[in-house]
Amino acid sequence: MRLVDYYMEALLAARSVSQSLSADDPVSAEELKNKFVNLISSAQVNAASAGVDEAVRQKALFPVVAFIDELILTSPWPGKLAWKNDSLQRHYFETTNAGSGFYEQLNLLNRQGSDADIREIYLMCLGLGFKGRYFMPEDRPKIEEARGYNMSIMLPEDSVSRMDKSTLFSAAYQKDMRENKLMRSRFNLIPVFTAIPFVAVIATFLFYALQIDSWVSNIVGLVS
Repeated sequence: MRLVDYYMEALLAARSVSQSLSADDPVSAEELKNKFVNLISSAQVNAASAGVDEAVRQKALFPVVAFIDELILTSPWPGKLAWKNDSLQRHYFETTNAGSGFYEQLNLLNRQGSDADIREIYLMCLGLGFKGRYFMPEDRPKIEEARGYNMSIMLPEDSVSRMDKSTLFSAAYQKDMRENKLMRSRFNLIPVFTAIPFVAVIATFLFYALQIDSWVSNIVGLVS
């Protein structure tokens, strides 16, 4: 199982609950909080049983908690005022600033190792509609930028390396062509070959983007 799979039930429940909460919903903040605490506890236990380190589980939990809190606090449910005073981010991380912390923690992740799996959870939350500090309509490009940048980080390093090399090679080629116009015919295939690694990188990027969009679509289909 991927790390994100352990937290999927909590993410699904949050989306489902937020869509059903109404301005006259009688559910109490305590009852709703217990529901999510139990789901999170189950996710943590299952991840621990699979050998996931506690530090990794805690880092993975932060975006999940931020996502759940945001859905509850932006709903029409009157109990959200009580929830705000005893939110999941307060309960697990003693913070009230998860909307900004989400992006700050995301920026601290490494490219490789367990952080790559944690980054996948952040991307899932963004795909499901998390906004955090970028909640204004004009902030939408910033969310898309964060999503695109972090998907690019998930590209294999050899793909990034090929892209860098192709850029350098292309620049060197152009300089050489300016200095040696008479040799143009000998190098007329070089732009084609230098484009191949770049196309491979773009294809890999699109694969990750489409894969994440597919996961999100499947989740939305399950809870709609």
